[in-house]
Amino acid sequence: IITIMLIIPIFLMAPQRQASGEPGGEVFDILDTIDEKMPPANLYSPFILEADEGDALTQEVLWELYQNEVELRNSELGGKYLVSRYDVDLNTWSPGIYTIADAVQGFLYSTWGNGLETATDDQVKLAIHFILLSPESSSLRDTFSVKAEVVKGNVLGEDIDIWTSPAILINIISDTY
Repeated sequence: IITIMLIIPIFLMAPQRQASGEPGGEVFDILDTIDEKMPPANLYSPFILEADEGDALTQEVLWELYQNEVELRNSELGGKYLVSRYDVDLNTWSPGIYTIADAVQGFLYSTWGNGLETATDDQVKLAIHFILLSPESSSLRDTFSVKAEVVKGNVLGEDIDIWTSPAILINIISDTY
């Protein structure tokens, strides 16, 4: 009897309206007005790079991507519109565009003293493995295709994860003004 008496208020006191994820009010009206009249200062433009041969994580593909990034950064439009900002995930300055190609280029220079231009595919695969092991740069893994694959293998005497990805995501951050 006590249990039934305690259940009755649950049905009689049920809420009449559904809870809102964005309740009304002056603050929310002002936020909506700001969003309408003031566009964001930065524009995020995603691009997809798809490899002709099925793997975008090779020396040839990453070298071409890196060259195009450098050309964009050094161009008049790049200098005018690319937004340089500190990337908290990567713990580095991002000059409007930062991809796995930049990370591999930096790793290759710091490890072997050469860059993507003269690197071998084995060096690139080894670089990608060590880059993705770092907590600071593991977010670059999120730029790989959902069809990316990883297998265990031995490259240059090291047992590593060998990554392949048919495509990668490239985010460019530009100034909207």
